[in-house]
Amino acid sequence: MVRHHRARRRNDPVTVPRGHYHASVTFLDALGRHPYARFTLGMMAAPDGLVRGDTVIWWGDTAFGRIAHACGPPVELSSLPSLEGVRWLNLPAAWPVPIPWLEHDRWDFRWTAAAPPAPRYELSTVDSPREVDRLLDAAHPDTLRPGHPLVRQWWGIRAGGALVACAADRSAGDVGAIGAVTVHPEHQRRGYGTAISAGLTRLLLNKYGLCCLGVMDGNTRAAEMYERLGYRDALPLRSVMADTG
Repeated sequence: MVRHHRARRRNDPVTVPRGHYHASVTFLDALGRHPYARFTLGMMAAPDGLVRGDTVIWWGDTAFGRIAHACGPPVELSSLPSLEGVRWLNLPAAWPVPIPWLEHDRWDFRWTAAAPPAPRYELSTVDSPREVDRLLDAAHPDTLRPGHPLVRQWWGIRAGGALVACAADRSAGDVGAIGAVTVHPEHQRRGYGTAISAGLTRLLLNKYGLCCLGVMDGNTRAAEMYERLGYRDALPLRSVMADTG
């Protein structure tokens, strides 16, 4: 029986039934069709996984390489041969870092189904990779870039003809997703970050009915902005990398 999604707050547990699952649709059922499961499964080619007790683990090949995810209470991972070749693993933040993995970062997966108010600046598509690259070089050099297979479209805001803010539509499956939100250093604190985020959220909600994004742990300013825009539901995660040393 499919359990329909209920929006969960930050501290709500994600529980799953006992059993063993192989099809992606059944993972969605096991996870209550949680937005995080819907988004991550949408990124994967031929996902697979299993359930151990009350914990669901799923993995598959993505544009970032082979990635795995887990929801539920901690379980021993060293005995799972299916995790061989996994580049990184996203775990609930409460899990300890499993040996021999190394912690990479902590972040919140946030989502909303409620449209924020219309932005004060107009958004438009940006089809020039060079323009986007120049803005990212100036303000956000380590993020997704034009040409990345996960980016469906770049959107931007212009001032005086110049691109001053951008964001990527990196939707997957049946969930809209925003990434690489960037404002030029000379144009910050003028509402462009809020405007590009609100405008793209509205566009993606109109298409998918649900929109998500990631916020790094400690980025209080961004977290507060996204909460104002309706991203009040959050799943705290930690990403660990395979220790190849």
